[in-house]
Amino acid sequence: MKRILVFALVLLLCAAPALAKNAPANPMTPHGQSQYVTASPEPTPVPTASPTVDPDAVAVPAMPEDDYSFDYDDMLDEATIALLDENVRDYLIGVDELIDTVDGIRNILLVGLDARPGETKSRSDTIVILTIDGNKNEIRMTSLLRDLYVTIPGVGNNRINTAWVYGEFELLRDTILENFGLQVDEYVAVDLTLLTDLIDEIGGLTLTVGTEKQLQAINGVIDGYNYQFHLTPNSDFLTKLGEQHMNGKQVQAYARYRKIDSDFKRTERQREVLEKIFDKLQDMSLVELTRLAAFAMDRLTTNLTLSDIVSLIPIMFNMKDADFQQLSLPYEGEYQSMSIHGMAVLVPDQNAAKARLEAFING
Repeated sequence: MKRILVFALVLLLCAAPALAKNAPANPMTPHGQSQYVTASPEPTPVPTASPTVDPDAVAVPAMPEDDYSFDYDDMLDEATIALLDENVRDYLIGVDELIDTVDGIRNILLVGLDARPGETKSRSDTIVILTIDGNKNEIRMTSLLRDLYVTIPGVGNNRINTAWVYGEFELLRDTILENFGLQVDEYVAVDLTLLTDLIDEIGGLTLTVGTEKQLQAINGVIDGYNYQFHLTPNSDFLTKLGEQHMNGKQVQAYARYRKIDSDFKRTERQREVLEKIFDKLQDMSLVELTRLAAFAMDRLTTNLTLSDIVSLIPIMFNMKDADFQQLSLPYEGEYQSMSIHGMAVLVPDQNAAKARLEAFING
């Protein structure tokens, strides 16, 4: 019953724009006022003269009526949104019980694609297994470094980030199962431009730039992004060290550079960004979350259904104070850095990697 309530609520929020097109200008009756309206007598029709038709006139198509410009704030004021959000959150998480969707462990594969303008295929620049453990109130993130040298079923041995090129999610899923023994059936894939826009939509993030080298590395990625997408040169460069608020372009640059350190540090920054995004989402209202989902839905690739997405809402509300745990594979001391066919790769100890990942996933 609870799951049906949540499903219906989100459907109503998502369907509100369509309903509003046929709604009157003021669809909500203020509290304390009657919803009944006394009908006015119908006016007596006034005869009108028949129009004169010009046989030489050229027919002009009728102009379409302006669509109703929908705004959530036309229907829900801030007080109403806050009250709705509070009531639903309380109903979802309760005091003495948890919703069954929070129980157990759920794994979702998060893939960041380095898609360049005009490309139809791209490598997976970021691969993170997001593990949600409702029983222990923990969120665990496992980064699979893109230079991992693995067996790609039906293709051969190569870096793990090439699996997406050959077979997208299905082949990447099979590659993870083949090499690390973990079956991951759900995924969300986004490209760099969507990540940048999504971070802007949630108001940016606060991150820290510690050194001048780091500042230059971040600006170097921003410079490449500006060139790649034909943006103004030097726009959005960072100009100072220390903790600071960053927009979407700056955040993705913070998460992507690696020339001054390593891919291990890079994936650590990516997990930091994901954690901060999660914190931001937890502070958003249901209406704001619905807006964000609608904004992103047409620009991401996923096999999650609407009911799958809805089932994540109580998890998010219930795990506000969840602990974040992190892991990178290959693990220190359990791989070899090698050059194979001219590629710099990381060859893992597969038995050790399987055992470590299983222990980490299961907590």
